[in-house]
Formats: sequence, structure tokens, C-alpha cells
Amino acid sequence: MPEVVVACQDPEIPRFTRVPSPYGEEDARSFIGEVLAGDAPGVQRAVVDADGGELLGSVGVWPAHEWQVGEVGYWVAEPARGRGVATRAVELIAGLAFEELDMVRVHLLIEPENAPSTRVAEKAGFTREGLLHSWSLINGSWRDLYMFGLVGSR
Repeated sequence: MPEVVVACQDPEIPRFTRVPSPYGEEDARSFIGEVLAGDAPGVQRAVVDADGGELLGSVGVWPAHEWQVGEVGYWVAEPARGRGVATRAVELIAGLAFEELDMVRVHLLIEPENAPSTRVAEKAGFTREGLLHSWSLINGSWRDLYMFGLVGSR
């Protein structure tokens, strides 16, 4: 749990996600408790180093407007960025969404100035579909977001 708290102190994580700021131990307990209890719809996973078990990030997929359409979200701890961690995590969670959750489509919502996430989406095979104006309230302000979509093989 301390690893989650430390990683979420990075201002880039709450800047582009719904992770609260400031982020404390109680936030981490709540997040981990919900995931372990299965209280939230969808699937959430920790991204860890296969060799040392170090926490690298988090990735999940949740039902969007329909149960067979999912929204992918992720964050990567600062020391793990630029190593392909996010791309591989997004590829794996999208595969899980198609194969185990029977989703037909998944999407990523990315702020226009978040160039690293745009690269992740493109490398993971997602296609930019358009700009959604004032689509989401994040940290108190309405944000424009690009929609990147991926359709499974049916």
C-alpha cells in the first residue's frame, strides 16, 4: 500500500486521471479494498515488475455506456515510464476485456496535451476517433478528451 501512495504523489497522475490529489493512505486503502472486494464493476490490476515485484502502475477496464463496451484507464509510476510498461498493460487489459469479459469494443479517453498517453494508445493498436468537447469533469474542471477506440475480432 505505501507504494501506491508514493506513486500517486506524482503530479502527472492526478493531472490526467481521476486519482485524487492529495492522495493519502486512506485513499489507497479505499482503492485497494474496493478492488479486492470486487465492489467496482470491471477489472482492475496492479502492474508489477515480473522479477522484483516492484509496483509499476495500475490498469483497469470498466463498462462504459453498455456492458460490452469498456473504458480503459491506467497510470504508471514515474520511474517506470518510457519502458513500454503502459503499452503492454493496455494491450493485456484490452485482451482480457475481449476474451474474458466478452466486450466488443474498448476505448481510452486522453487529454490532448497528454502526448505520452497518445503514443501508448497508438502503439497498443487504438485509433483516434475524435475530440470530445467538455467530456469529463477532472479535478474540478471540464476537460476536452480524445477518444481512442479498439474493436475486438468478432
